[in-house]
Amino acid sequence: MFERKPETHEEEFFASRESARAYAGMAEKSGFMYRGFLKELAAFEPRGSVLDVGAGPGVLACLVAQHHPEVHITALEVSDQMVEAGREYVAQKGLQERIQFVQGNATNEEVVRGLGRFDLVYCAYTLHHFKAPERVLKNLLSVVKDTGTFYVYDLRRTRWLYWVPLRSGFLDSIRAAYVANEVRDIAQRVTTLQTCEVKNQFPFHLSLTIKPAPPTVQPASEPASEPASEPASR
Repeated sequence: MFERKPETHEEEFFASRESARAYAGMAEKSGFMYRGFLKELAAFEPRGSVLDVGAGPGVLACLVAQHHPEVHITALEVSDQMVEAGREYVAQKGLQERIQFVQGNATNEEVVRGLGRFDLVYCAYTLHHFKAPERVLKNLLSVVKDTGTFYVYDLRRTRWLYWVPLRSGFLDSIRAAYVANEVRDIAQRVTTLQTCEVKNQFPFHLSLTIKPAPPTVQPASEPASEPASEPASR
């Protein structure tokens, strides 16, 4: 069976400050993994307020801030250790005035709404971690501005990697990832007046873009026809 296998190791892996710092160093050295995301994100011309969900140690938030100097980022992260590591990393990059870390769980509606509203909300490599993805997406969509964009970029479950007979963090994530139809079903259950686009991204990624639906243009009403005039009486 090619069914999804959720991951179970994240909490243990990030249980200490040292492991969170180690992950930050690893993520920085593996910056190439963010190239596809950054390229896709640039098409939205980010500016203004941005929410990074599942920000980890802040490596991606810093890259986004460096590429787009007109953004101010709120970095939401559930792990206390990651938040500490993230604040240290952001300070090292001199971006603490533009990136603010907040500890909180995206499944908590009150926490998410307390962050304010945003021009852009994004999740990168985090969708397959969420234990309640519909609840998270619903919460996040509630804080996207009326003219804003919600963007998800994640791994995609592929058969040629799913069946590799090895155990590793990357392969576990591939097995825990979604396919396009699954993501489309999740999104359609929580969207109402938005347009939703799911795309497969090379080589084993996918993306979800949710934007406000374009306004419906009412067809111009035809002028009422005048009644035919009666022939003049003689």
